[in-house]
Amino acid sequence: MDGVGNTEVERSKSKPSAVYPYLKGHFGIPLNELKTPIQDEIITGSGRKVFCDIGEDDDIAWVRIEDNKDHYIMHINLKGDTVAGEIHTRKKNGERHPDFFAKNFLAFALNHFAQQGYSVRRFKAMWAPVESGEWGSDNYEDYQRLIQEGKTPDEAAKETWTGKVLSQLGFVEVESVQSDENFTIALFKKPDQNPLPE
Repeated sequence: MDGVGNTEVERSKSKPSAVYPYLKGHFGIPLNELKTPIQDEIITGSGRKVFCDIGEDDDIAWVRIEDNKDHYIMHINLKGDTVAGEIHTRKKNGERHPDFFAKNFLAFALNHFAQQGYSVRRFKAMWAPVESGEWGSDNYEDYQRLIQEGKTPDEAAKETWTGKVLSQLGFVEVESVQSDENFTIALFKKPDQNPLPE
């Protein structure tokens, strides 16, 4: 999961608001105004069309936003008590989507799940190196750099963009980190949660 949203919207280091930014004619997505479930194309604040899919089925729920024209995505999926996501709001060349704000999206999705009665206890983050194309992985690169600097896997995971944002959202502990040359998977949890069964 990668991405940092518009710095004017995300300047605060405090807990992100569950109200997703939206100013018609300028930026954002009217997520808080949508009736769910929804699977439809919607118009963003900047006037772009994005596909919005928010729904649930038994112990699975999701919030997915896609700009298929430019391939930006924000996906958060819940299964049981664990969420996982894939977020691309900024390309390797620095170009950002004017309506996609990763930190705010995470807060919105977690709040949405809570309102639907789900108890989210863990967040599974997976980071992979990207050698070519327009997308990169800031989290993977930061994690690897921090390991090279002598940080433990738990410390390095906490110091990535995802680790910092999840800490603001209550996921302050690292339950486990698995890493090799192809990917890193970090499992963050809220305090006082028992480890997942092996």
